Amino acid sequence: MEKLLLGMWNAAASELTIRRPSGQIYKYKGAAILAGSHQVFGVVTVDKEVHVLTGPKSNQAASRRVKFNDSAVYVGSSAL
Repeated sequence: MEKLLLGMWNAAASELTIRRPSGQIYKYKGAAILAGSHQVFGVVTVDKEVHVLTGPKSNQAASRRVKFNDSAVYVGSSAL
């Protein structure tokens, strides 16, 4: 069975955790992810990237995608 890249959001710590297939774990503090009074709606793994879906706390759905590589390095963000 193939091991996969895994991204997890820890709401209590406001922190993104990325686990590589090798077992290495990287953590990213969520201040930049939550900028602009955003909340996290979900985390999706796309190939070798982790996408965090966010939106304003007043919204019921995500409106922004924040991307990280498999070492928890910020890659960029875009509107959904």
